[in-house]
Amino acid sequence: MPLGSACNLSCYFCSNRYNPPGIMVFNIPFLPSDLIKDLIYSLNPQEKIIIGESATRLNEGEPLFHPQFLAIIKELRRAFPKTLIQITTNGILLSPKIQEALSSLNPIELVISFNSLKASKRASLLGDPHPEETIQHFYYLVRSGIKFQASFILALPFLEELPESLKIVEDLGAYYVRLLLPGGSKWAPRDLQGSMEDWLKLKKRMLLLRKRVGIPLVIEPPLISGLKTEVEGVIRGSPAEKCGLKAEDVILKINGKEPDSRQEAFKIINQAENPQLEVQRGSQSLEFTIFKKMGEKSGLVFSNDLDVESLRGLSSVIPEKGRGVCLTSELAFKVVSLAFQKHHPQVPVLPVPSLSLGGSIRTLGLLAVQDFRVLLSALKGNGRSFDWVIVNPIFQEDGLDLRGENLQTLEKEFSLTLIYPS
Repeated sequence: MPLGSACNLSCYFCSNRYNPPGIMVFNIPFLPSDLIKDLIYSLNPQEKIIIGESATRLNEGEPLFHPQFLAIIKELRRAFPKTLIQITTNGILLSPKIQEALSSLNPIELVISFNSLKASKRASLLGDPHPEETIQHFYYLVRSGIKFQASFILALPFLEELPESLKIVEDLGAYYVRLLLPGGSKWAPRDLQGSMEDWLKLKKRMLLLRKRVGIPLVIEPPLISGLKTEVEGVIRGSPAEKCGLKAEDVILKINGKEPDSRQEAFKIINQAENPQLEVQRGSQSLEFTIFKKMGEKSGLVFSNDLDVESLRGLSSVIPEKGRGVCLTSELAFKVVSLAFQKHHPQVPVLPVPSLSLGGSIRTLGLLAVQDFRVLLSALKGNGRSFDWVIVNPIFQEDGLDLRGENLQTLEKEFSLTLIYPS
């Protein structure tokens, strides 16, 4: 649920600063309280309410910056007494008073973008007008008892202080940490346009650092190349920790069945009651039972990889005749290729380079229709034309990419049929 696009920071790595011309993203003013009340009652009380996590064309700014922020959260709690409210914040306005107010409205979960705990860097690189005060507010989190996860961007200026910062947020009570690889379009500074080799070096460095921290550290994007169901971390005090599971364990079977992906393993384990696991730990083969209720979260943390259920569903829609191909992003290419080799070996998989945004943008959701057009034109020029193309439904509900173009225009241009996993 968006509250507005205004932000009280000016982070040098903010992607909104480096959008190219023609990108269809929208800034909105602070939404008035009457409109927010209408929006509140359109929400689903069975799903957690997410505030401040930009996942659409709307730029979501700092939610605590809204002048009626607390009144909005109180109204949400009155409407949905038990629904989890997740709030993504830069933490500048997390005063002890605000923390106490939020704590009284549980269940609340904060996603705090710490990025730096050094006053000088917060001032110069984040634009924090009162960095010492913000840092003191962070230290109050121990007393407030609010459940929170932390995030840090792995940009060069912050790497030296990261080990100390991770120790601090662990002591403050963070239950989970997201380490975000720096991403920027070709209009961004060079240190935000990391090559894949740069990213892999950073990941290797962070995996070593993970061994020194007692809470899960998850790297995003995960840079995974296979579907091995390896555990990234285990939440403290969770059923998974209580039964003895650890980071780097590989889940071989769940109740006797082999999962096809991390996403599938996560889903099956959380849905099951007292799931029995066969696990590979180094050279050992071990068995565990996670004692938990059906639907209760296990506390296991996995990198997100692939929805194999929708992949299996392609069997009923893939044409028996004609030439076809699956197009995916550079980041997902290896994982998708392995999955297709297992489930649909007759379908080749090709990566689509991100040319429109460029830089270090490699995710599927940020590809433009023009990127698909360039690849299909090159293939056609080399005598490789296709009758049908499989592509994930990656664009917004209106079917448009970030430039406002519909992927279906490619059907007429290249005389092909687009197939979407359900």
